[in-house]
Amino acid sequence: IVAQRLVRRICLACKQPVVPSVEIAAAMSSRGMDLSDKTFYQGVGCKQCSGTGYWGRMPLHEIMFISTAMKEMIVRDCSEIELMRAAHDSGMEPLLLNGINKAVRGLTSLEEILRVI
Repeated sequence: IVAQRLVRRICLACKQPVVPSVEIAAAMSSRGMDLSDKTFYQGVGCKQCSGTGYWGRMPLHEIMFISTAMKEMIVRDCSEIELMRAAHDSGMEPLLLNGINKAVRGLTSLEEILRVI
């Protein structure tokens, strides 16, 4: 099973480190994400990006492989929490975590992640 969302990519010409706003930090915290020890980036706007701070798009994605054990859990009508735990244990990276990892690498912004997820 594949899920994908497109986010805007931060402009490399005007990318600068930023501290997440209180609102962004609270929104991420409500989703179980601690941002306190990470550096994030944002485009400030320049000629190359026409003042938007973004240039191009990139995907956020999650891929869940359905194993025999997962099939059995679905047939047994296990809860969503149990299925998500099993997916995580088998190596699935949720959309939100994929987005945060890309934001830490300076590829997109936290605002973009919250806009699409």
